[in-house]
Amino acid sequence: RQKVAEPVKKLKPSLAMKTPSGKRAVTIMIDSLAAVGGLLNPGDYVDVIAHLRVPESIDDNNQKGNKNMVTAMVFFCLQVLAVNTNLEETGAYYDEQQRVPALRITVAVDPQESGLLSFADKNGKLELALRSPQDTDHQMVKTSTWKTLADYVLQNQGADIEVPDDLKGVTNEDKEDAPAEKPTIQIFRGGKEL
Repeated sequence: RQKVAEPVKKLKPSLAMKTPSGKRAVTIMIDSLAAVGGLLNPGDYVDVIAHLRVPESIDDNNQKGNKNMVTAMVFFCLQVLAVNTNLEETGAYYDEQQRVPALRITVAVDPQESGLLSFADKNGKLELALRSPQDTDHQMVKTSTWKTLADYVLQNQGADIEVPDDLKGVTNEDKEDAPAEKPTIQIFRGGKEL
């Protein structure tokens, strides 16, 4: 009687061994589409965009009141340690990752970022932006609002998007303190201000 050989299981590396010194491995659940369409690999670097529900106030009963939505880039250049249970195989699971509604993304963060990332995850929705491996810059990025979008489009495309004051984040106090604006003429050529 011949003995049937059992298939050899490939051992997976330890997540603890892959976590850089001084960092913590934190896993967040991200919609597949918001995780760069599921095209992430261990070893990639991502920025985290948070769509947060920020309370306007807390009433006397400590109940959360109305909430404003804020979109901001909250973390930069986080290393992806694992996608679901994949710790090392690049591109091997793209088809599977695109079919599932959500992915477990494990990233390396410092201890302060670990608590903040968890807090942002519980109070909003997270999205990932994939970085080039050569891009290690940390840029100051404004919070995304109707006003910053309108300003960006005006500056880069020459199109003026009218945004009501209540969506600009301008309060009555800001209006009273602001100096009266003088009429100006802006000249654009090819979408660029001259």
